[in-house]
Amino acid sequence: MNKLKLWWSNDNHKLATFGGIYSLLAIVNWLQITRLGNQVSNNFRIFSHAFWHLYNGQPLYIEYPAEHFDYFFYHPLFAFLFAPFAVVPEQVGIFLWLIFLTALFFKASIDMPFRQGFLWVFLVLVIFEFTKNLRHVQPNILNCALMLFVFLSLEKKQYALVGFLCALLFCIKGYGVIVGALCFFYPKRTEKKHRRRLFSTILDKKNKAHRL
Repeated sequence: MNKLKLWWSNDNHKLATFGGIYSLLAIVNWLQITRLGNQVSNNFRIFSHAFWHLYNGQPLYIEYPAEHFDYFFYHPLFAFLFAPFAVVPEQVGIFLWLIFLTALFFKASIDMPFRQGFLWVFLVLVIFEFTKNLRHVQPNILNCALMLFVFLSLEKKQYALVGFLCALLFCIKGYGVIVGALCFFYPKRTEKKHRRRLFSTILDKKNKAHRL
């Protein structure tokens, strides 16, 4: 028992354990999704077919009942960025998408400047919501990770990166860009010139996205 406590007291061991748990969740959900078939993987099919519709110059926001049910509700840039997961066989694409979401969220989480021990509490508290979104192949995990990276970039005063991430969030799901409001309420206030640079970056990326 003492050896176990000593082993668990090492933060690297905790990190490896949680990393293994989150990776296992991605694999288990992938197995469930690929075994249960059509209804479960519908979201992924919406995203992957949206890329091919964009590639072929077809409308994005109409029904395609022969391919999937429901509509594509995201920005065209999201359909374009989904290309690496759409050009491979569906089961492989789902696996890569879930691993990508898991890795990005885990990286953002462990980089957060939590007080000692709070990281492990955080990873436990979010695990059920994380699993639910993973199970439905949702990009909400991606949005959450990018929001955390916005905060981390503000901490490092990387304002151009903040602008880019906010623009990317807007192009995935519009509400994500609200994290940019941190610039006005942030304890380490961004200087006026940096705020201008931030929002000019957001507008520039937004305009480029609309031209895609």
